Amino acid sequence: MASPHVCDEVLHLALLMAGETTVPEEPEAARAFATGPLRHAITHFLGAETAHNIDTELEPVLTMASSQLRVSSAIIGSLYETMDLGDEEQDEPSATRSVRRDVADAVVIAATTERSLAAALERWLGPRVQIETCDHVFAFISALEANANARGLVLIDTRKPAVDAATIAAMLPLLPEATRVVIWGRSEEAARIIGEVGERARSWVRCSADTSEDDVAALCMALLA
Repeated sequence: MASPHVCDEVLHLALLMAGETTVPEEPEAARAFATGPLRHAITHFLGAETAHNIDTELEPVLTMASSQLRVSSAIIGSLYETMDLGDEEQDEPSATRSVRRDVADAVVIAATTERSLAAALERWLGPRVQIETCDHVFAFISALEANANARGLVLIDTRKPAVDAATIAAMLPLLPEATRVVIWGRSEEAARIIGEVGERARSWVRCSADTSEDDVAALCMALLA
């Protein structure tokens, strides 16, 4: 069904989406991880049927509240065992091919001054997603206005900010409720922006400054899937 390399990619993406570096050990957190980010990552790479099969395999593990077995080890073991079953001759899925096939038309508005980030988004999201790179406030406002009714995602790069916190907060009413927001970079700048925005920022996804551009682009891909 999938090679160990693809299993690695699935687990990596799930951890990225969860904001974790390792699979949670505490039972409730482990269940939330398995039924949320992990299920989403498996569905994206290998489809809903595989995700359902792995849910079935993991359920006994997640319900063993008093077991001495490490929950995280059991989740990882079940993931690799279940995903590695099936026809070895089947083509290995590619993250790039997958996004070009599965992601519906959408727009990503990236407030960044880094051209390399735009290149990473192009690599991961492919031609079916419109990418608007905004390196100053007027470009950001124009992109939001032009895509006010589009299904999309806003990516805010706080390493070298292109838009200040007050402007982001003022522009939020232009975003459809379903718009996903990813904020990436320096924690103090991210906290300042979130403080300006308030309640609505609770649903935003945060990435630390040491997250690579490709990982940020992969996360955007998953959120649009």
